[in-house]
Amino acid sequence: MYVRFTLLLGIFVVFNSLSGNAQDLIVKLNGDSLHCKIDDANERFIYYITSKTKKGKRLVISRKEVVSVLYNYEEADPKSIKSTEAREYEVFQAYGMAMGSRLIQYESVRFGDFLDFDNYDDELRWGTSGLTFGMNYFVDAEYGFGLLYSKNTYENSLDVRDLVTGVTGKLSDQIDLNYFGANLAYRLSGGQTGTFFQVNVGIGYCTYRNDASVIYRYDVSGGSIGLHLMGMANFSLGYGLYIPVQLGVKGFNISQLEVSFHEGTPDEVSIPITREIEAMSFNVARLELSVGLMFAF
Repeated sequence: MYVRFTLLLGIFVVFNSLSGNAQDLIVKLNGDSLHCKIDDANERFIYYITSKTKKGKRLVISRKEVVSVLYNYEEADPKSIKSTEAREYEVFQAYGMAMGSRLIQYESVRFGDFLDFDNYDDELRWGTSGLTFGMNYFVDAEYGFGLLYSKNTYENSLDVRDLVTGVTGKLSDQIDLNYFGANLAYRLSGGQTGTFFQVNVGIGYCTYRNDASVIYRYDVSGGSIGLHLMGMANFSLGYGLYIPVQLGVKGFNISQLEVSFHEGTPDEVSIPITREIEAMSFNVARLELSVGLMFAF
């Protein structure tokens, strides 16, 4: 009798020990899961701890974000636990956004005696046609790295007449800027809402091309290394989808420019314009506002 009692007691102690150390699983609406130990729960919130939780602290999640809760999940299905590593953050982002932008102090080529260049340049600096794409991989809950690409277009045109020679034609600019960058991302938690904020900073290469005319057609091209700094707010739609809204600046000074004129341009026009452009640089630093769609998991 005593032996049987001792054996049953031993089995109970072992079972209780295993049960107490078993891990619970919280499955979220966005498809993520929390591998944790539930400490307390009520109708509105679930309180839990993980291996990364500081001693004496606990985390909380709203039941509105939860699909199901599996208690003692590790003990009930150990194979599944081994094959599924629980994460408390999304490790990959991919996004695409439409973009509006403003060149900060760009000035077009001042050649010939025309009307007010300032009004023309002010309209030219607004870019309503732009796109940006990017991806980031996060090594932990806060820090990640990735790549991004953006394209901005700025254009304006005006019928003009050279007051000296009497020749009429078009004053026009169509500027295309392509940016290829390496990005470092820092992510800040948004709490229980699922929305979070992020800072993107990095370095990249910008290509510049302008299909322009000052009565006569000419093309200008060049490139430069520069920096970007962006603040991004990501509004959760659930299931790993977000609406990102991004505001930031890219900074470049394009030099070492190449100029080519279309056939038939007189030398008295092409030579002075070429000399002027090759001796100058274009500041294409710009402010950008973007909105689009992001997928993360």
